[in-house]
Amino acid sequence: MTNEKRPDEAHLYHSLLSFGRQVFQLSTSTLLFGARLSVAGGVAEKLITIQERFEQICAILADQKVSPTDRLERITANVAAIARYCFVGESNLRIETMLAAARLAAQVIIATDTEPPASVVERLERLAKAQPSPDDYESLVAVQALHGVNRSPGFLSVAAPARGLVSQLVDVIWNYTLMHYFWLKQRRDSRDAPPLTAGE
Repeated sequence: MTNEKRPDEAHLYHSLLSFGRQVFQLSTSTLLFGARLSVAGGVAEKLITIQERFEQICAILADQKVSPTDRLERITANVAAIARYCFVGESNLRIETMLAAARLAAQVIIATDTEPPASVVERLERLAKAQPSPDDYESLVAVQALHGVNRSPGFLSVAAPARGLVSQLVDVIWNYTLMHYFWLKQRRDSRDAPPLTAGE
């Protein structure tokens, strides 16, 4: 009686080992290719909600341990993603979070931009100093005034690239909030209008 394997058994063993290696290689290749496709398709960034991105922007811009310039650089990816997916519906998006991001962005750009155009300074300061309120109307008015500021003469500048970033953020926030702004404005206008008298 011998412990040596018969040729057919050895052949079978080596074939199974070979198949196992092939399956492992194919599985690994599939995983790596799938990961590459997910990166190319931006799957990871689609798993983050717009609300979460605005919250991240607020946290970054409010971080006093980081210089204002670095804070603006760190929100670039989030602002770009929000702009890409701004037409995707989202039920939990909060206006107060968006307006907080706009106010913080205005405060930071004022701290970093040494020579903003005079036509824009007042609007930036109005947004930066807008006080939160139950309906956030003052902040909405300030966002509306600053919307489209990139069309102001001399606003966009190679020497001040952060202006374009803040302008993009404000424009996206305006697109999200404009209907709410006009609804509030209509309510306030109708409330402040004098009552009709007989014969009118």
